[in-house]
Amino acid sequence: MLVLLFCLGASCDAPASYAQELNKQNLAAKPNTVSALTKKVLDAIRNKDTNLLSALVDPTGIYIGFDTDKINAARFRKELLQKGPAYCVIFDTSCGNPNSSEPDSSLRAHLIRRPITIQVGGVEDFPDEIPVAVKSATTPNEALFTLFFRRVKGGWALQQIEYF
Repeated sequence: MLVLLFCLGASCDAPASYAQELNKQNLAAKPNTVSALTKKVLDAIRNKDTNLLSALVDPTGIYIGFDTDKINAARFRKELLQKGPAYCVIFDTSCGNPNSSEPDSSLRAHLIRRPITIQVGGVEDFPDEIPVAVKSATTPNEALFTLFFRRVKGGWALQQIEYF
């Protein structure tokens, strides 16, 4: 099991440089392409980088949520660019209802509000699929969401974002 700590400036108890150094040491100590891809996915979400996120998705498509139909990669890209349902869940839940008084509960909001850890898992029966749990660093038993990666030609790709 590999656990990494990500921290964003004033929202963390530890200085950001400490978290960044810890992250570099963990990636250097145990190189793992899924860990590197996870960092890219989380950075894309934090930075609202729809182009990067869509480039990291499985070419066959992606599942958003739990027990949902797969969205093909082209439709996912389009939803991100046009601020459709996938964009709203990932980047800004208010985009579906701009007059809502509810706080943003998007995946991005979870990432920028608190420090997180990631837990890279494995599925014995499915060696070509790897889940990565994104958890609150302050409440480690609190899973924020899970990313699932699938082995594709030339590496790994994001296959599912499961949120709770």
